[in-house]
Amino acid sequence: MKYAGYILAFFLLNGVIFACDEAEEDTDEKNGAGDSTDAGSDSDTDSDTDSDQDAGDYDGLPCPDGSETFIEDDPGISMFFMIGVIQMMGQDMAIAAGGFTPAAREEFDTEVKYADEELDTCTEYVEETPVPECTRNEDCAPEQQCLPETDPDTGEPIPGTESCVTPREMMDVGPFTVTGFSGTPLTFTYNPAQSGAYMASPDGTLDPSIIEFDTEYVIEGDGDPSQGLGEFGGTMYLPDAMEITHPEFVQSELDLPALEADPEDELLLKWTGGNPDGTVRISLSSIGGSITCTAVDDGEFTIPAEWVKKVRLGGAAFFNLLEISREGTGRLCGEDITVSDATYTVTVITNVMRKKE
Repeated sequence: MKYAGYILAFFLLNGVIFACDEAEEDTDEKNGAGDSTDAGSDSDTDSDTDSDQDAGDYDGLPCPDGSETFIEDDPGISMFFMIGVIQMMGQDMAIAAGGFTPAAREEFDTEVKYADEELDTCTEYVEETPVPECTRNEDCAPEQQCLPETDPDTGEPIPGTESCVTPREMMDVGPFTVTGFSGTPLTFTYNPAQSGAYMASPDGTLDPSIIEFDTEYVIEGDGDPSQGLGEFGGTMYLPDAMEITHPEFVQSELDLPALEADPEDELLLKWTGGNPDGTVRISLSSIGGSITCTAVDDGEFTIPAEWVKKVRLGGAAFFNLLEISREGTGRLCGEDITVSDATYTVTVITNVMRKKE
């Protein structure tokens, strides 16, 4: 899910929450950083989604399935749409956004770019020196450039992260509507103030009360044939809400809700809204360390003591974070859509207090 990290990053850029370890997880996956162990089952997962919807068609419109071939003279349109719901320190937040660009060669690369994940395993974040995929523009296709990623805080390039990228801008192809939110359908329009992303509000944030869980959302638009995009549509199912039920919440030193954890013992976690066919990502971090576990979304997971110890939970709960995130995909379809990415993220983030001896 190439746009999943955008949700937390967008909240960060708009001053809603502070940085989490999403980028660290991406680095682990791309570079194979960290050690992992089996914390229960050794079964594999080919997807990090709960209820991924199969490709096929939507109301007679074909849906990209990843088998499409890049055609240089007619690459088609790349579309994304996302819904993000975050509960952080007891505060609910929501965001929804979409967008369109000309499809790019690198989006058709079907080679495995991310390490396979085993269910019920944990990985420790270990910073590694990134390895560039290219060193000069001549290493890339004619329309691509060898460009580095940029630091989200400073905007400075990150050495070693260079890859072949097609320079392109968001397109304004007319509005689209999304049905499924509480009340009337929302209309998403091109927002030049947000780099051309499509939003239903000036900054993309939504009133959390309009989010309907256990609901199928329907996306529909007429497109703009003059720009190479005709009618399109799609669906995405948002599963039940998530709530941590164990350990019980206590008040931190800053009078914020927090969970208690023994820094030397295993940590049993329980949550609502589970789906045994899906997965969740569980991150535990502090100034001293960070781990991420991938678990079956059956409402319960125990982080083994050996992995809790690696985090080295500090005495100040504010700097100890637990994040449980459920992610999934939908489908976006249309004769002219050759690359699509419909995603949701439901996340709970809370502080963690060291259990007193």
